[in-house]
Amino acid sequence: MDRHRADPRTAARPEGGITLRFPRSGFPAVDDVYRDFTYGWATTLVQLKSYAETGEPAPLFTA
Repeated sequence: MDRHRADPRTAARPEGGITLRFPRSGFPAVDDVYRDFTYGWATTLVQLKSYAETGEPAPLFTA
């Protein structure tokens, strides 16, 4: 079992739509591993937001 994890959760919003929550746990300190993990999620969520708003897929990482 990975000691660093995200536990995605969803919640319906009263005005419609869904809220996605990605709580992170298992980090003993704010260190390089924590920074890498949160940067990766931030990058992914920005791309997900763009896709949800435009319908245009974009690569997460380019060569």
